[in-house]
Amino acid sequence: MNIIPYFELSRSGNGIHVWFFFLQDARARDARILGDLIITRAMDLSDGIDMKSYDRLFPNQDYVAPDALGNLIALPLHYGSRSEGKTVFIDIDTMQPFVNQWEVLQSVKKVSPHKLHSLIAGYAAFDTLSSLMPWEIKKKKLVVPKIYDNGFA
Repeated sequence: MNIIPYFELSRSGNGIHVWFFFLQDARARDARILGDLIITRAMDLSDGIDMKSYDRLFPNQDYVAPDALGNLIALPLHYGSRSEGKTVFIDIDTMQPFVNQWEVLQSVKKVSPHKLHSLIAGYAAFDTLSSLMPWEIKKKKLVVPKIYDNGFA
């Protein structure tokens, strides 16, 4: 999909959180659609990945009331956990923490609004967009167009 994931070792040390960063504010609904696409693609590419490997997706809902705060998210680099080697960004190939965590954050590759909207454009073909779950998308054989940095397929 040509977007860069960042992997964080969970606070328990037993799981991994996958982070994507956006260049500009993104609608929660769009971020959730992207998450569904990523989960579906991962399940398509690997026989070992199914819905049991997925715990939750943030944001949790498409919309938040105007006076609400939204989702509570445990951010990476929690001081106490970080000193135990947890809640840190890791190299997924070695499962080892990056030496300079702050450098990782300073150099993140962010998803542009154009890229985000291009990736989720395939969803427009479905009338039941708001109710589709990753396993339902897989049944419909969703084909996501290849989008290159210049915006053309």
